[in-house]
Order: sequence, then structure tokens, then C-alpha cells
Amino acid sequence: MECVIQYLQFVKDSLANLENVQNIHIVLGNESCDIDSSVSAVLIANYYNTFRPDFISDDALVVPVQNVSKEGFLYRNDICYLYNKIELPLDLLVYRDQINFEDLVKTKKVTATLVDHHVLTEKDKILEEAVIQVLDHRPKDPHCCWDYSRVKVRIDNVGSCCTLVADTIFTARDYDLCTGLAYLLYATIVCDCKALNPKKKKAKHMDCLIAQFLEDKYGFDQDGRVDLFKKIKRLRSDVSNLKPIQILQKDTKTVEGVPVPSLPISVQDFLKLDGLENGYKALERFATESKALCVVLKGSNAGQSEIGVFYTKEGEQLKEKILLMLLNSNQYKGYDFDFTELKTEFKNVVLLNQGNRELTRKQIIPLIKDAVIGGNSVLE
Repeated sequence: MECVIQYLQFVKDSLANLENVQNIHIVLGNESCDIDSSVSAVLIANYYNTFRPDFISDDALVVPVQNVSKEGFLYRNDICYLYNKIELPLDLLVYRDQINFEDLVKTKKVTATLVDHHVLTEKDKILEEAVIQVLDHRPKDPHCCWDYSRVKVRIDNVGSCCTLVADTIFTARDYDLCTGLAYLLYATIVCDCKALNPKKKKAKHMDCLIAQFLEDKYGFDQDGRVDLFKKIKRLRSDVSNLKPIQILQKDTKTVEGVPVPSLPISVQDFLKLDGLENGYKALERFATESKALCVVLKGSNAGQSEIGVFYTKEGEQLKEKILLMLLNSNQYKGYDFDFTELKTEFKNVVLLNQGNRELTRKQIIPLIKDAVIGGNSVLE
């Protein structure tokens, strides 16, 4: 681990003394900053720092960025556990609130790689002209059109973006990855692919090949996949030390102004959380602070999966468009969520039970985006 720790310390020192830096290559994960996004950014940046592809300047400072504030990162028990396990100090990571993209774009020559997403959020749009590479595994956004003559795009249907990172690292050359970083890759793939259980239909052929390769090369225990998956899942679901507002902030993606928090508990249980500020009041505040007309919550717990659509008085029309898209998703996108409406005591909330639990937020996000951009015209 010594070499990656030295690299990350060099990055931190260089960012503190930018007068000596002219070229910067940013490696940016998505705004939910889950394990896959975080680890992908660190691993591919560390690799590019040692072995430069032809599209990154030899003198560029390669900076992996955790796309969340440092405070928000510390809410993520699962990621913190993995970094602590391999003894990688969290203070060496670069967080979104520690780097000013706008200033860098104005004063330096900036290029960027996006990992685990291929559409920039509004707060990261400043990097649009800087993006020269995309590595992602989520469904391709039909509204996204990168210039393929300028941007190297790889979007593959695999269970984990770390699978694409591992494939890049291990097929490009004989790269001697230290055991600690290899474990990060392995744990992430096992976590994202639900222990690579074929019954879960999450792991693809390449995920299984990479996991097996890592087990063979580094001695990771194949029989321990399920226990590793369960441990990380427990850590991810543990929100006992978080306030309701922090649970909402912990894993949120914003789609055309609509926040979409992923909750490790059911939506109904979240709304009923007690405390100085209960779950419902926190949701109202979250919507106000986000300046959002609607908030779409994705909740799951103990085999139960729900969608909650919260709307303000001004957001009632948008709520109807979002529900129209969700309830007609089979017709429009071929996604059969098997939604049924549930009763709820909370005003301005529509609650849906999701019968098909194999579909995730990745399939919900494009529906919300189309609802905001296209309204209901596509279904008329």
C-alpha cells in the first residue's frame, strides 16, 4: 500500500501548491459516491499516474475525486470500512468540497475521466469540455451524446464499474497491483454483484471472470463471497447514528432538479422515524433546501422495495408526469416494475410497492429524466 499512499499524499500536496501545476486530469465518480464509484476513481487514477494512456499528458497531475463532501463521505460506513481495512487514510482522499473545478478550468489545462456515470450533474457541468474518457456500466442515457472523436467512451453491461477498471488495468499490461487495492476491487465487485450469485441475475460474465481472476491471483476466498457481501450490506444499511436528513443526503442522485435518494430502509419506515426532526419533516426540509418540486425516494429493506414520490404544492403537475412514466414503464422502456399503490398517512406522498425487486434506481432515473424533459407526450 505504500506506493498508493505516497501517490495520494503527492496529489494532496500538489493541490495545495498549484502554482507548479499546469495540467490536471480529474477522475470523477458519480454524486452518490457509493463503493463502486469511490473505488473506481481511486484505482483508475492510481493506474494512470503510473502508466499514462496517450490521451493524458505526461506532466498532468492525476486527481481522483470523491464526488461528495468529506462530511458526507463519513456517513458511508461501508466505504470507510474497506479503506480502513487496507489501512488507506481517509484524509488522503480528495473530496468534492476540497477542490474548485471552476477555478481549475479557468486557470489550468484540465481534462477528465468519468467513472460510474456518463452524464454530468449541474454542479459538475463546468467539466463538460474537459471530459476525454468515460467508463460506465449503467443503462445508456438517450439524452447523452459525447463527441466520440474527442471522448473515449466505454459503457458495458456489467454489474460493477470496478469490473471495467480491473479489465483496463489487467489487460493493458502486466500491472503489479498491490494486494490492498486488489481487495478493494474484489470487495466492490462482490458487493455490487450480490456475491456473484447467478440467481440474483446481477453478475455478468465479465464480473465473474474478473472475480475469479482476483481470487486466483491474490488468494481471496471464493467461499467467503457471501459473508463479505452480507458484511458490507449490513454496514451500508446501518443508519443508526444518522439523523433523517443525513440518511437522505447519504446516497442521493439528482435528475433534472429532482433528487432521488436511495434509502437502506423502507420509505414508510423512513417517514415514521422519530427524533428532534422526524423523517417526514426532514423530507420536507430536504426538498426545500434542494429547491425541488418533487423528491423520488427508493427504499428497500428485508425483501421489500418501495418508491415514494413526495411533491410540493407547486410540484403536483410534475408528480403526475413522474407517476405516469413509472406506472407505464413497461410500455415505454420495457421495465416491468410491477408497481402497486400503497396507502400512506403522509400528505403529498404517493407510495408504490415494487413487486419486481431486480430493477433498481438505475432504471428509475431515465424515467424521471424523461418525465421532466418530455412530460407525458411520449405516452400519448
